[in-house]
Amino acid sequence: MTRGLDRAAIGSALRLILAPGTVFLVAAVAVVLSGRWRPLFAQLLAPQWLLVGFAGGALVFVLSMLVVGGWRSMPSLRDLNWRRTPRPGALWRVIELGARALYEEAFWRGTIQFLLVGLLPPSGAAIAIVGVAALFAARHLYLESVSGRSVHLRQIVEFLLFGIVLGAVYHHWEQLLLVVGIHWGRNLFIELMSASGPDRNQRLR
Repeated sequence: MTRGLDRAAIGSALRLILAPGTVFLVAAVAVVLSGRWRPLFAQLLAPQWLLVGFAGGALVFVLSMLVVGGWRSMPSLRDLNWRRTPRPGALWRVIELGARALYEEAFWRGTIQFLLVGLLPPSGAAIAIVGVAALFAARHLYLESVSGRSVHLRQIVEFLLFGIVLGAVYHHWEQLLLVVGIHWGRNLFIELMSASGPDRNQRLR
């Protein structure tokens, strides 16, 4: 009985800690207290990187599909009904995905990874990138599991590789909007394809 209560308490605590609102609050506090908000804000003044990131997001989406489901899982443009009337709230969903990509990248890559890279010797940058990617993947996979979706090994690998790609790109260029565009673009493609077939990209969410 006690073990059951302990597990329930731990589960409730984890859900609170990993909830999107909590992560957003922690991200905001970390960005402000670390002083990272100044350079991150300056990086927001280069919108051309967002367009480059969107193109990269399309490529990352294709690679993600290949990792999770192989070549046969690749969607076809014929699967999309381009004349379909957008669902109510579609624009808000696009904005929501963009806002989520912005605060997650400002937190994970723009602040946590940047600070870790600064604390470690030059040769430790790869450790910081992989470590932050692992935490990033763990949080997303936990949210997948508590939402009732099954988590597969390929999905774990894809989330980890996605985080490493974002970390490596940010470490090299230090442009927040570039990784935001990649993150946002990938998620938009997932959303678009899922709207055409609800089960097609379920494991990528």
